[in-house]
Amino acid sequence: MSIRVYRFLTLVFFVLSATAFLIELNGDKPRVSFEHLDKIIHFGIFFVLTALCYKAFNLSFLKALFYLGLYGIATELAQHYLTNRTGDFFDFLADMLGVLSFYILLKLFPNLLENK
Repeated sequence: MSIRVYRFLTLVFFVLSATAFLIELNGDKPRVSFEHLDKIIHFGIFFVLTALCYKAFNLSFLKALFYLGLYGIATELAQHYLTNRTGDFFDFLADMLGVLSFYILLKLFPNLLENK
């Protein structure tokens, strides 16, 4: 895929994830739930965002940590101040672990995202 496609997908995923983070919850319990499911979701979203940003912008680990860290902080603050949800440091920690895990996986498997 071209860089333009990755950049478009990155933008779409940012919009979708921001929407998911800011949806108002009505106090309804999810049908399928287990402890810390939200942390797993945060981890997964940021893992995918990191992969997309890496392919779209060739971000180094430190730049990804910085920019996606700002995004993670912004989403937690927005949840706290703009919705009936609460910002959570541990959600932010799960976000950053998603970023870190992507780069660890990339280090272990350097050819993982090569176009063939």
